[in-house]
Amino acid sequence: MSAFIVLESFTVANRAKNFLKGLKIECAVEKSTIGGGCAYGVRVYEDAERICRQLSLAGIRCKKIIYGDRKM
Repeated sequence: MSAFIVLESFTVANRAKNFLKGLKIECAVEKSTIGGGCAYGVRVYEDAERICRQLSLAGIRCKKIIYGDRKM
């Protein structure tokens, strides 16, 4: 199962991807429509809460975690 971690912007999502790539964590940047608006984030395939803790160490704030594989 995967999770979608909602981030601030496309730029932040790319920073997160590069940071996670350095930790050898598989992820992909995705665009989503949440609450009628546009959001960017990363899709991850490991423990999303642990990944958010790691991202916070790099100064990247997770706005929300959405569990599941569905396309948003």
